[in-house]
Amino acid sequence: MQCPSVDSLFLRANGNFVCWDDAGSDKILLKYDTRKDMSCIVSADGPCALIAEKLAGNTLPFPETCPGCYCLSFVGYPCFSNRVINVMQVEPSSRCTLECKACATPCERDRLQPPHTLSPSVFRKVLEDFSRNGIDIRTFDFSGHGEPLMNPDLWQIVRLARKYYPNAFLTLITNAHGDFDERHVFSGLDQIQFSIDGVDQENFEKYRVGGNYERASGYMESFARTARSSGSSVRIVWRYILFNHNDNDDQLRKAFEMASAFGVHDLRFIFTHKGMWSTVLTSSAELRNHLIDLEVPSRSIHMDSFKSLRRRQKLGQSLKRSQSIYRTARKLWRTVRRKPTRSTIVTSDYYQLYEPELVKALNLGCRLLRAGRIPDARALFLHVNRMVQSPVSNNASYDPAIIYRHLGRSYRRLEASLNDDSTGIAI
Repeated sequence: MQCPSVDSLFLRANGNFVCWDDAGSDKILLKYDTRKDMSCIVSADGPCALIAEKLAGNTLPFPETCPGCYCLSFVGYPCFSNRVINVMQVEPSSRCTLECKACATPCERDRLQPPHTLSPSVFRKVLEDFSRNGIDIRTFDFSGHGEPLMNPDLWQIVRLARKYYPNAFLTLITNAHGDFDERHVFSGLDQIQFSIDGVDQENFEKYRVGGNYERASGYMESFARTARSSGSSVRIVWRYILFNHNDNDDQLRKAFEMASAFGVHDLRFIFTHKGMWSTVLTSSAELRNHLIDLEVPSRSIHMDSFKSLRRRQKLGQSLKRSQSIYRTARKLWRTVRRKPTRSTIVTSDYYQLYEPELVKALNLGCRLLRAGRIPDARALFLHVNRMVQSPVSNNASYDPAIIYRHLGRSYRRLEASLNDDSTGIAI
């Protein structure tokens, strides 16, 4: 089993390092302390190493929270290194301007341990600890469970990351409800992603509750036009989650026209199983055909299927496990770095259930059961059930029975064995 918490870190706005996934985001792996070297989280006997050890033994590190984790993977082995952090996710703020239906509620945010905005001094302390001990951080992802623009010191925090780790890749995700300043373009970001799901106020606010479409699209337009006109290399990505209320032809056509007019580099349509997901467009093949019918140039459509995207991501992860290969690739990229394309491309991403992963979890549960490890097998069975049933509360049309049928014999075999009162391990 694999988990991002083995090779990546999540720094909350209060300075604590916590589990990567939403399910474990309240699970503190290392509490912030000015007297403590915060890089000890990746020491040989630190929390990340212990998580990797548990996963390598096919045991969930935290049985009370891990079954609900969307980030669990059942391909390959955990790759822990106390010298390299693949991604440090940094939460500038745990507050938000919106109340998106699949996100944390205001009450849940209020329950989080303060402070709710990350202090530059706290972030500087973390960076100093890691850099002093020679620990490489490859990517900084400025996101989390709140809106980064709500931190008044956001751009100072971005510049600190660039100062201490000049070769790292810096990316930020925002709902764009802020006041644009040209200095934002030159803060040191390599990429900025705008989460704007729609092309008008009526449809935008159905998911982005409390959102102001004109303000969000205006911020994105100002940022993109300034970046293009100044020759900035920061990549602009428009993240557009596909729902039933924003997936018709007129909306898709207008989104591409707006992205092209603004100078957005990548219009990224996202398939999801959360909320009011699109039942018209359920795959990249369907979306590609729609876009071509709408006269979007085929050369601008660069889409992966779910399977091919995951295969490419796993290949990238494998290459990154070799420090020498990673350094060579980074040097080559920076040497022959392409200037951002002049035309907008259309891509896809997926926040969906992946049934082959669930089958792998079930088969692993059966192997653990044969070995007499009943609690570990039950934890994996619970994980599968939570993944299958999680979308129900957000979409009345979702039928988990369909997924259970697809899981077929693998699910029935583990279920029957766990319910066997005689031995508990019959397969």
